[in-house]
Amino acid sequence: TALVNASPPTASPTALVNASSPTDSPTSASPTAAPTASPTVSPTTVSPTPLVVVSVYANVTFSTLDIGSFDNATFNSTFTANYKSDVSLSAGVSTSAVTVVSIQASSVTVASIIEFGTNSARATDFSTKISNLPVDVFTSLKIYGTIAVTTAVVDPFTTSPTTASPTAAP
Repeated sequence: TALVNASPPTASPTALVNASSPTDSPTSASPTAAPTASPTVSPTTVSPTPLVVVSVYANVTFSTLDIGSFDNATFNSTFTANYKSDVSLSAGVSTSAVTVVSIQASSVTVASIIEFGTNSARATDFSTKISNLPVDVFTSLKIYGTIAVTTAVVDPFTTSPTTASPTAAP
């Protein structure tokens, strides 16, 4: 296949129209008036600032639920998923913020932790709601009889972030 040019090449060199005169070659940047210290030092903290994480610890009892039901793996996983889903929807947190700590006999008591990050107002609101209106929280678990909350404690605790400490300057 032959290469076809649509127009003939221009003569060398091509003249510029309305161009300013060229600069002398090579050009260089102007030096700064005074050198800066290297490296530039900025204030740093010795270690990251601790975070305050607010959680609600709740013990919830389901009066007609038989502890033996949890021997069935499917029932156990479905109940736990529904518990976490109901709590997360009512608390306005993700299901990953809801931890089922234990499920014990005495009717069936579920101990759980619900993490609210730094939002203590939302944690307090949820603690009040789960204590006073647990049936409104556990919409999919109402079939297990009377739902009673024996403990709903808001607990702010301090945790250290997992970021690395600053390194020394070279």
